[in-house]
Amino acid sequence: MADAYAFMLDEANQGGVVSRSETNKCRKISAAELAKHRSPSDCWIVLEEMVYDITRFAITHVGGPDVITRHGGNDATVAFKKQHDLVLIQSLRPYLLGSFEDLAKL
Repeated sequence: MADAYAFMLDEANQGGVVSRSETNKCRKISAAELAKHRSPSDCWIVLEEMVYDITRFAITHVGGPDVITRHGGNDATVAFKKQHDLVLIQSLRPYLLGSFEDLAKL
């Protein structure tokens, strides 16, 4: 398990950070559910074991939407780390859906 922090969409904790040990409070998303969201018009990705709906974000991405949407329905952590510092995940907090429960299935 990565030691980066996960940012939860939680009205009671806006702007706060939640450690990995507390992610069990997040919605759990399976590989089957993630796989349903792989198109540019409905695109979810996994970053550091957390699932983000980046559909709206992708159109604003400096590198273009295709760079992100080609990872739809999959774990994009390795590709993300090649281009970005992990702290940038904070900017995706508004798009956080929950934690990924099937890492071995990707």
